[in-house]
Amino acid sequence: MAWDHFQSAKLRVYSHRPFSRRLYLLASQLEHGYVQSNLAILLEYDVPISAIRKLVRAIPPSLEIEEVLARIRRLNLVDFGLDEYELAKMHSALL
Repeated sequence: MAWDHFQSAKLRVYSHRPFSRRLYLLASQLEHGYVQSNLAILLEYDVPISAIRKLVRAIPPSLEIEEVLARIRRLNLVDFGLDEYELAKMHSALL
């Protein structure tokens, strides 16, 4: 219920105010734990935020989502210090 209220408030602010773009971006960052925007999709696949933060250095913010997923598939995730749980979540997200 609180989540729905947050989402509807975010949309109201975004659509009705001149400074709304900045507020919308701030709300999105809060919602996604300040994760780089092109990596936030991984949260939707239940990848822990701790795992996503470990990958930030290998994924430039300019990459599109498809490129992000392709690059992650090519990475040796063990080299980034992901634990067993994070590795399992990452592998299930990339299948």
